[in-house]
Amino acid sequence: MWNTLKGYGWGTFLTSKTQLDDQKRQRFFKDLADVQATTKGPILMNWGTDLWAPPDDVVHALRYFRRQGHDVVALHILHPDEIGLPFRGSWTFVDPESGDRTETDAALTRQAYRAAAHAHFEALQDGLRASFIDYQLCDMTRPFDLALSAVLARRRRAG
Repeated sequence: MWNTLKGYGWGTFLTSKTQLDDQKRQRFFKDLADVQATTKGPILMNWGTDLWAPPDDVVHALRYFRRQGHDVVALHILHPDEIGLPFRGSWTFVDPESGDRTETDAALTRQAYRAAAHAHFEALQDGLRASFIDYQLCDMTRPFDLALSAVLARRRRAG
């Protein structure tokens, strides 16, 4: 019997971890303990986010669930533009969490951005897989069932 836990806002916790005070962090973990105490059997977490938090923080937070015996799949949901930065000309990028604004010419930053993004993706993948957590990069313009099917197919091949 699998129980599904969704809608808590895990991505908010991970991406603002450094902005949370100790009281909010303790409340978060108390809420998780309450869910664990009132749920029989493992929890199948339908969890997806943009995962732009530092990879070590993401791995640490998700490892908590894995150690509790839950089956965790991290769906790294991004728009193709976040991966390839295909823009032309001058752009102003706004950080949705801090409101910080950065003006740049996309063509001048594209190569460095792509290299940094792919290094981030690899660090997430390596850290999560080392913790026995499935990781799948997802194109948000395609149905999510394709990404989940890829994870399940990989599991089937692995035996």
